[in-house]
Amino acid sequence: MSQSQRSSGSDPVRPTRRAVLEAALLGSAAAAAAPFVSSAQEAAASGAPPCTPQPYQAPPFELADVPIADLQAGLASGRWTSRGLVAAYLGRIEALNLQGPELRAVLETNPEAEAIASALDAERRDGKVRGPLHGIPILLKDNVDTADRMTTTAGSLALEGSIAPRDSTVAARLRYTAPFDMSGHPTLTLPGGMNGDGVPVGFQIVGHAFDEVGILATGHAFQRLTDWHLARPSL
Repeated sequence: MSQSQRSSGSDPVRPTRRAVLEAALLGSAAAAAAPFVSSAQEAAASGAPPCTPQPYQAPPFELADVPIADLQAGLASGRWTSRGLVAAYLGRIEALNLQGPELRAVLETNPEAEAIASALDAERRDGKVRGPLHGIPILLKDNVDTADRMTTTAGSLALEGSIAPRDSTVAARLRYTAPFDMSGHPTLTLPGGMNGDGVPVGFQIVGHAFDEVGILATGHAFQRLTDWHLARPSL
């Protein structure tokens, strides 16, 4: 018996499960939107201008975009200390990560960071500099094991509380590698158009040691002056 035949009799038509779910969802959406609709109507009635989101203005930060080479020069001259750099960067993370725009880009900071920085300052005073990253605060991705009080979760709640028993190769090299084991020259690959067969090709530029800011600025300027990054392969 078809639905139209059933509805013509005395028995009421039973709604399908899909119809019930749709009605529930529409009702929930309407209830959730009601305060916003009411506020918008009140604002329109009062003649108030519409609310336009304003871009967040981050407070000035002395160390913004300072290359690693300049940080090392400042540490060598006594302008900064490693502990001072750590405190400044932790303050910046606090201001932008959980406050202000609440970027939440940093999952965790090392509770021993300031103590480690003080130890590295003491090594520098004794004439021991491990390498070009000595005393420079860095952030590691959350899938790089570090044998300290930080967890390594790769952003997964299933691994919350996971403490690595030893440093990964990357972390160990960053902690203990001598200067001659680390080139420190950043590279950037950029699109270079198409070859004769329509296959995209690129080229790589190499920057000065630890001048990430300079190489990114060069790549950005190149991209603005060319349209190779807009090309599509003909394959």
